[in-house]
Parts: sequence; C-alpha cells; structure tokens
Amino acid sequence: MSFLRRGEGARRDEAARDLAASRRDEAMRLGEAFRNERTRRGISMGDAERTTRINRAYLEAIEEGRLETLPAPVYTRGFVRLYARFLGLDPDTAVAMIPEGLPRPAGLEPMPGMRRTAPPTVPLPPLSPPVFAAAVLGLILVVVLVWLVPRAFGGDDNPTAGSNKPSNSAPAARSGEVPNLVGLARDQATKAVSDAGLTPLVFEATNAAPPGQVFQQSPAAGTAIAPGGTVTLFISQPPLPGTATSTRTPTPTPTATPTATPSATPAR
Repeated sequence: MSFLRRGEGARRDEAARDLAASRRDEAMRLGEAFRNERTRRGISMGDAERTTRINRAYLEAIEEGRLETLPAPVYTRGFVRLYARFLGLDPDTAVAMIPEGLPRPAGLEPMPGMRRTAPPTVPLPPLSPPVFAAAVLGLILVVVLVWLVPRAFGGDDNPTAGSNKPSNSAPAARSGEVPNLVGLARDQATKAVSDAGLTPLVFEATNAAPPGQVFQQSPAAGTAIAPGGTVTLFISQPPLPGTATSTRTPTPTPTATPTATPSATPAR
C-alpha cells in the first residue's frame, strides 16, 4: 500500500510540474509577442512606461513571462489590456493568452469600490403631529446655528475647503511591519516606506480618490516584512486620454528578439 501511495504522489507531482511548465510557456509566448511588437515599432521601455503609466518593473515582467510577480490577476489583465492597446495589438486576444490559475499575493484585498454591502435598515417609529412639528423646528434651529455661529466669531466661510487633500503625516509603524499608507500623498507614502527600511514601488492608476493619493497598497498594513522588502503603492490618477491605434492580433514567434532602440515615439 505504501508503494501505491508513493506512486500516486509521484504522479501528482509530475502533473503539477507539467501544469506549471505549460503556464510558463503561455506567459512566455505572450511576453514575446509584446516584446517583438515594441521592438518592431522602435519604442523604448521608458517611452512605454511614460505613456501607459505602468511601472517599468511590471512591463518587464510581462515581456519576460513573469506574470506571477504582478500584484493580482485583476491587475494583470488590466496591465496586459492597456499594454496591448498601446502597442496596437488586439486587447481581447492578449488577455485570452494569459494563463489561468495565476497566484494571488497575500495582503492585497479588493478595493472598497469593488465590493458593496447593503446598509442595515432601521424601522422608524410612527411620529405624532406634535412630535413631527418639534423635530422640524429643531432641525431648522440647528441649521440656523450652524450657519450663524461661524460668522459671528469670524470663522472660515468655507470650513470644508481642503478636506479632500491627501494626508501630510505618515502613521508610525512597528519595526518589521508594513505601515498604513492608504490616504497619504505620494511623496509622504514613499518617504514613509523608505524610512521603514523598505523599497517603494509606485503604480499610477485611474481611481475615484483625489489625484496623487494612495488608494491601495500591497502588502497590507501590519503585514510582517523583511528589511528591504518591496511595498507597492497604487496612486490615483485622472483618466487616461483615448489613444487611437490600429488593432492587430499578436502573433508570437519563436525567433530571437533584437534589442529595442528608443528611436521613435508611438503615435497617439
């Protein structure tokens, strides 16, 4: 019986290795198609990074077939779609070439806007006419006081101005843990990561948060991390302007890839 169990375990290990190799080959073919097209167009990696706003480390990971190093499968699909559109390739075909079963890094939870829960409902008791009238008068009195008191004491006419500005102070973090960076300005967040002895990696993406503010981080705050570890910061940016490019299906080739020469800038 032990011999049979060892044989089954060996077959499972071999199947797992074959699956991993197959995923690796698919990722390599996708990356080769991107690299060949970028080289053919004479686009440097720096030009691609500036135009797409995708971090250079992520672009290199896509072209080298290291999709498992990207933050999460949902970001991988977004990066591949945007990069394909930038190079004039078919985004849907490129996304379909992404191997299934990519690992999800720990500490990266979905953004709050992607999961919604219904607020609890509390039944209101019936109101009699006297109680209703008293409630209306009380509400009017509160509104009048809120409007008059700041002006009577020379307060600011616009007390809410600047409420949407990113925070300028970074929270303290214990040694060996990732600090909480969500809501901080870009410079403050990168400084906090560097002060903690870690390496910041910035990715700019469209989000409803104020521009220049961290709306997501990986790993999550409080996660144990070794000195010098990488912390990915997702910075909110306005929507990208539309890029009119022709659509063409990527055709991976097994030939060697020439070195890219930054001699031309892609047409917008």
